[in-house]
Amino acid sequence: MVAETWAHRLTAFAIQPDGSLSPGRLFADLAAGSADGIAVDAEDAVWGACFAGSEFRRAAGGGRGG
Repeated sequence: MVAETWAHRLTAFAIQPDGSLSPGRLFADLAAGSADGIAVDAEDAVWGACFAGSEFRRAAGGGRGG
């Protein structure tokens, strides 16, 4: 999982058997949020620290940040 701060999205990758990464797929569109640091919770949702708005946002896979 990567937080693309300036693209306002979270991108997920699968680890291949040889250790390489699959092509990225959109995990969540954060709209106007700019996630920097991220962490995964017990429900596999991602929390992102959005420095521009001084807030944390939670995003579930395939959904929009919120």
